[in-house]
Amino acid sequence: ATRQAIADAALEMFLERGYEAVTIKQIAERADVSLATVYAHFPQKEALVFDEDDARRESLLSAVRDRPVGTRVIDALHHWLRGLVE
Repeated sequence: ATRQAIADAALEMFLERGYEAVTIKQIAERADVSLATVYAHFPQKEALVFDEDDARRESLLSAVRDRPVGTRVIDALHHWLRGLVE
């Protein structure tokens, strides 16, 4: 339950502010856990996006690899994250 609460908080914040604008400390505060707890479940920030779900990882990689020419990686990731929520 704690891991899911952290992941949910991170996803919400990434969608609200963008991946680069969110810190691990802010995610911990939103999930009401300590920084140590976040790092116990997700050793680095990227792990919050590239979780252990193989299907999700492949979907994410496809979103980046198959993005339209001229689309920034961060924009492709943002579009992919929105698709998860919708």
